[in-house]
Amino acid sequence: MASSDLTLTDYDTFTEHFHQRWKLALEHYRGIEEFRRGIKQTMGIEKCCSTLAISQLTHIFASFLAFLKLEIRRIKEHISWYEQKASLTRFSVTEYLLVNA
Repeated sequence: MASSDLTLTDYDTFTEHFHQRWKLALEHYRGIEEFRRGIKQTMGIEKCCSTLAISQLTHIFASFLAFLKLEIRRIKEHISWYEQKASLTRFSVTEYLLVNA
């Protein structure tokens, strides 16, 4: 183990400092992985069929905005991604059937 903090002279203090840094890094990594999994599973971000870079960037940007809006709603309502997706699908199908019946 190495550190640029020259005030760490005691081994126990040094290892505690090292473990705290890795604990924070792991928590940050988990948050990133949860975000990546959520945006892939709920937004279909990887399903863009365009070969133009600008179209792909627009698709990714729109996916991020939609995910952000839905994530805020999901947190306020205390529901899972899957409950939210099912709720939106039910609402959309019901509205479509009412309009086109």
